Amino acid sequence: MNSPMIEIAGRQVGGGAPRYIVAEIGVNHGGKVDAAIERIEAAKETGVDSVTALVDIAAGATITRGMLAVKRPGTGIAPDDMQKVVERRAARFIPADETMSWDMLS
Repeated sequence: MNSPMIEIAGRQVGGGAPRYIVAEIGVNHGGKVDAAIERIEAAKETGVDSVTALVDIAAGATITRGMLAVKRPGTGIAPDDMQKVVERRAARFIPADETMSWDMLS
């Protein structure tokens, strides 16, 4: 039996979609901000990917698939959403290797 499909932060979850990993930090940091930041950084290193700029992308340029790559950490646009990036315009200059986020697009 397939689970129902839902959307979290623009990403399809369930119903056969790729796994969506959530790292819950909770209160296991003992109230110490440094410990909480360490755990957040460790969660980002778990192998989740993001769409990144493969080349420098000029402000106003129409983004093509050839301008994009998928790299770690997964702090930006999910690879499953790459097609939603293609044909959009860059809202600002995006340097190569920068993790893409939705606010970079117009």
